[in-house]
Amino acid sequence: MSFENLFSSEAAKQYLADIKQLVNEINQINQQIFQSSQQYIQEGYSEYSAHLQSLFTLKNPMEMFEANRKYLEHSTAKFQELVTKRYSLFQELVATLNKAQANGFKVPSSVQDLLSQFKRNSNIDAFKPENWSKFSEFFKSQA
Repeated sequence: MSFENLFSSEAAKQYLADIKQLVNEINQINQQIFQSSQQYIQEGYSEYSAHLQSLFTLKNPMEMFEANRKYLEHSTAKFQELVTKRYSLFQELVATLNKAQANGFKVPSSVQDLLSQFKRNSNIDAFKPENWSKFSEFFKSQA
């Protein structure tokens, strides 16, 4: 029995569909992160100014500390949620790619290098924008 017979084209199509879906979801999250950052830049300064003014009305330093903590949690909550979701999707993508590779699905060596780097230290920086763009385009171009 040859190696090719062990890996059906239907399985390859399913792996490719799963990978493309994850890539698309990560691209959507990346876009939301970008939009969230832009929104924070546009609206954040006026909100922060109002926050600082409200802090100076408080007399108790502990109240100031607590109000500042709540402001920081509130202002970064959406961004943190998106980053956490993206990290989770990256982990799922790596697991799917590893499973696909174990079953004979071929990915470019540059992608394999990124996966190895991510597996070693779970560092999402392995997928820097320029690398992610190449990776994403590779899977988008697959039939």
